[in-house]
Amino acid sequence: MPLTSNKSRSYTDVRHRNSLQLASGTTVFQGAAVGIDASTGRARPVVAGDLFAGFAEAGATSTRDVTGATPTSVALLTHGQAQLPVATVNAINVGDSVFASDDDTFALTGSTLVGEIVRVPAAGQAVVAFSGGLKRLSAAEVLATQLQITSTVTWATRPTSPYLYQPIFVTDIGPNGVHLQWNGTRWKVLFPTLIGENGNILTGVAQQADQYLGGLGPYPAGFIQAGDILVYHFGLAKNGVTDTYGTGGTSIRLGAGGVIGDSAILQANLSSTITATVDGGCGFEKWIRVQSNTTTRGLGANSAAPSWNGLSTTSANPDVTATIINISTTPWFIGLSTTMTGVPTPATVVDAPLLTYQRLTLLP
Repeated sequence: MPLTSNKSRSYTDVRHRNSLQLASGTTVFQGAAVGIDASTGRARPVVAGDLFAGFAEAGATSTRDVTGATPTSVALLTHGQAQLPVATVNAINVGDSVFASDDDTFALTGSTLVGEIVRVPAAGQAVVAFSGGLKRLSAAEVLATQLQITSTVTWATRPTSPYLYQPIFVTDIGPNGVHLQWNGTRWKVLFPTLIGENGNILTGVAQQADQYLGGLGPYPAGFIQAGDILVYHFGLAKNGVTDTYGTGGTSIRLGAGGVIGDSAILQANLSSTITATVDGGCGFEKWIRVQSNTTTRGLGANSAAPSWNGLSTTSANPDVTATIINISTTPWFIGLSTTMTGVPTPATVVDAPLLTYQRLTLLP
C-alpha cells in the first residue's frame, strides 16, 4: 500500500545521495521509494514502470510550479542496503531481484527494479542492495531475467506462487533430479526425462502364484497428471531352462505400495515368449498415458491370450483403460509381477523369474 505518512527504514552501507526536482503537486514521504516520471523527468512516489531513483531521506511537497521559482527537490539515498517488506520472500530468494509497484510495496516480480536480495532476516523481510537509476525493464526483459534463475528445490519445497514459465530443478525425483517449468497451471518437464532407473537384477522365487518382482518409486502425489505419458522399459528373464512364464499373466502394476496388491494396468501372457528353453530374456517398452488422476490407458495386451511383443495378437486390446489410485493425492510406484508355469507339471516350478532392468521416462 502507498505511504500516507513518513516511514523510518533501516539502512546500511549508504554510499551515494542525490536530489531531484519533484513533479508539481506531489508529496513524497520520508522512506518512500521514489521513481522518475518518464513524461516529465521529475521525481514522484514510485508508479509501476518508473525508473527507480532511490529512497526519500526526508519528506517533501511540491504544491505547484511557480514561474521563475526553483521547483521543490527531494533528497534521496541512491545506493546502499535497506530492509524492506517483500511478499513471499524466504531464505531461498537470496540473490533474486526486488521490484516496487508503489512507494512501499515490494515483490519478486514487477517492472521497476530496486535491487537484489543480500539477506533474509525473517520470512517476508529482505535486506536489499538498492541502486537508483537501474534500467526500467520491459515485461519481456523481466521474463528473460527471471528465466535465467533456476531454483534448486525438493518437491515439497517447490514454489507455491510461481511465475509463468518459472524453471526449477527438483533434486528428489529420479536418479539425477528433474528440470520442471511452470506452465501457468502445473509443473511439467520440458523434454523426455528419466525419472526412474534400476539396473540391478531382481530375482523372484520359483512358484506358480503371482509375485511382485520389483518396481520404481515412490513418486510424489501431483507430480504426474492427466495427459502425461510414461514410457516404461524393462527386461524379463528366468534363471533356468525348465519352466515358462505363466499363462496366468505378467502385469505392470501401479499403486501406493509397490506390492502385488497394486492395480494391474497392463497384463499379458508371455508363456510363448519366455518359454522353457529360453533363459536369455526379453526387453519391453510400454507407453502409458495418464487419462485422469484415477485412470490410465496403455498400448498393449490385457488378456491371457496375447503377448506384449506382437508375436501373438489374438484377443489383444490395443487401448487398455485401467483404474488406479488417485495419483494427485497419493504417492505411487510402478512395477512388475508375474506368474510361472511348471513344465511338464504345472504345479511344480523350478525356474525363478528375473526382472533384469527398469527405466521410466516422462514425456513432455
